[in-house]
Amino acid sequence: MKQVKILFIIILSNLSFFTQAQGKDVINIKLPGMDDMVLNKDEATLDVFELIMTRIAEEQKKVTLSYVERDAEQFMSLLDTLGAFTDINYADRGRTNWTPLIHFDRLKRIALAYTLKNSKYYGDTLIYNSLVTALQFWYERNPQSDNWWMQKIATPQRMGVLLIILHFGEPALPTDLLENLLRQMADMGGDFSEDESSSILGANKLDVATHWIYRGCLSRDKAVLEKGVEQAFASLTQTNGEGLQYDWSYQQHGPQLYIGGYGNVLVNGTINLARYLRDTPYALSDNKLRILTTFIRSTFLPAIRGSNFMYNVVGRSLTRLNGLNQSDFWMTLEELIKLDSANVEVYKTAQSRLRGEVPAEAGITPKHYHYWLSDYTLHQRPSYTFDVRLSSKRTYRSEIINEENLLGYFLTDGATCLVKSGKEYANIFPLWDWTKVPGTTAPALQASQIPQPRPKNNYGKNPFAGGLTIDDYGVTGFHLQNKQQKLVKIEGKKAWFFFDQEIVCLGNDIRYKVKNKNVYTTIEQCYLSGDATMIMQNGDMQTIVGNNTINTYRDSELRAVYHGGNGYYFPEGGDIIVSMLRKEGNWNFISPVNREASGDLFTLYINHGETPSNGGYCYYLIPGIQSAEHLQAYQPEISVLSNTSDLQAVIHQKLSLLGVVFYAPGSFTFGQITIKSNRACVMMIKDLYSSEPTIAIADPTHKLKEVLLEISLPAFESMKQVRCTLPTENGYTGSTVIISDF
Repeated sequence: MKQVKILFIIILSNLSFFTQAQGKDVINIKLPGMDDMVLNKDEATLDVFELIMTRIAEEQKKVTLSYVERDAEQFMSLLDTLGAFTDINYADRGRTNWTPLIHFDRLKRIALAYTLKNSKYYGDTLIYNSLVTALQFWYERNPQSDNWWMQKIATPQRMGVLLIILHFGEPALPTDLLENLLRQMADMGGDFSEDESSSILGANKLDVATHWIYRGCLSRDKAVLEKGVEQAFASLTQTNGEGLQYDWSYQQHGPQLYIGGYGNVLVNGTINLARYLRDTPYALSDNKLRILTTFIRSTFLPAIRGSNFMYNVVGRSLTRLNGLNQSDFWMTLEELIKLDSANVEVYKTAQSRLRGEVPAEAGITPKHYHYWLSDYTLHQRPSYTFDVRLSSKRTYRSEIINEENLLGYFLTDGATCLVKSGKEYANIFPLWDWTKVPGTTAPALQASQIPQPRPKNNYGKNPFAGGLTIDDYGVTGFHLQNKQQKLVKIEGKKAWFFFDQEIVCLGNDIRYKVKNKNVYTTIEQCYLSGDATMIMQNGDMQTIVGNNTINTYRDSELRAVYHGGNGYYFPEGGDIIVSMLRKEGNWNFISPVNREASGDLFTLYINHGETPSNGGYCYYLIPGIQSAEHLQAYQPEISVLSNTSDLQAVIHQKLSLLGVVFYAPGSFTFGQITIKSNRACVMMIKDLYSSEPTIAIADPTHKLKEVLLEISLPAFESMKQVRCTLPTENGYTGSTVIISDF
């Protein structure tokens, strides 16, 4: 075996390090204060600035050369002598789809053609001069957007990547031009000061810090690089502010759920930086990596079904074309595998789901979790995933920013998403009736009558929104209270009880005073998947075909509906409407994008009529039931014990589970079971008929210190009093308390 000779010259002023090595493809390096590092042979001769930039440039060079050459030729033909592209409006100040950004996107393709060694344009003098002229034009023109994000994030990030690609070209950019552009990056990018704290948080902070890292490397400025790294990884901590929450949800733009959207930016951006910084003094620490991977495994991946996010977790991103699609995330997981070897199999199975190589249920295990800080519940089984999104006086309703999410007012009013393949809602949103968001109870309004969500400080109106988790089961309760405008002033009590094969959905005390407006509770609004089968109360089955039908079933006429592999069961009947229609729409109904859309939609909803004063509903979701015949033969082992304005309760006899939502102090009795509570709360009892049952309890208002229960169960000799002490620590109010010894 050949000997390896390593010479270190450590220059403390800029933390550069150099190595000379012979005879091995892998070199182990040790520096003061660093763990063992592994660098390949080429990387081992580079100082830290060059090493990071080499990795960034190599990542950008993973392209198809023929396409790059084609693009470069096309874009060069559009450049004028001043360095401007003739088809770009550099005076545009748009908040979204800001056209001047195309300048950098095109220059990047040209720069790749210029620096890729096998390119026919490699080292081409004309291209070099054009790049210099185009960069000088940008510096002098300095286009501006009315959206701060374009200046502080989008532009300096693109500029940094472009300059790093050109760093490896010959000849180098003129020194004065490079210095001017780096100064412009610094001026645009901000300095993480106090006055910027309202916008530069969480994923936004990571985005800004990323171009600080680019600039620090390009200018060989240790202080800038270190500041960028510090701020980039600062968001990998649990917080009561924007960012990762103590319940492992993610919030951005205030207390607003964003597991997708900004959470997606955080995950992808952090993993990219960790890859660039690995085996350097700036590498992601073990503790920060643990926080990142816990979020990914416990929250981020479960919120993706197949290759699509649940629409409840992406915020206003659902109004973007392909806003749910995560099929490319498998590539990010490829890098995460290199960082987190302990969970390789989890990531590899997720990669296969994202690429569509295995069914959406592959590797999925039962899970139930209520994220108490974000008013969000996620319920997962191999055959389906289901979630519920709420808002309260603690959390924001869904936002509108940059003309995105124009009709999304009802998205936090108990919206539910039921998916098997994950494709059920992909790009459906221009076609939706936005007063019929699945799970919600809302008046029938015209699109023009729907209030636009506020951009900030848009809290819900009632504190009662919460749930509990006990093993893989749970209960969620919600006091719906809309007060923003007269047309949407609606109230109701809504609850969900989560089991294995069923989810029980209850509503009561539904009140709405505006005349001439029906109120609907929407059960489903998804793509039409084949026929739909109606199962009548007498057991007869009727099959509905086509995409041009609306059928109404009165009172107790209808028992169940089968569609798309899911069952919808109505134990108490109701005025139920089944719609199967061809819809035409445009993305500009909900966002700034002008793009037509069409599709066949299946919509299932309950009509509460006009001005209901005590409306209610009861339905069971039975996801993944095998056929209409199985639904016809379905015999529920569930009983709804109460569905009133003060109390909703459901028992599952086979699972020995009892779930209760107390909206006020109260009690109820069912056979040998009696439950009393002195406070509003949600609770579930497991092993109901055992002498040693388990109680789970939570406070949806986040205000209580304790709840006093009185419980009598079949195995008890007498009534037992249970004093439940609730969490009061910052970040844990509203979380579940498990009591098994009482």
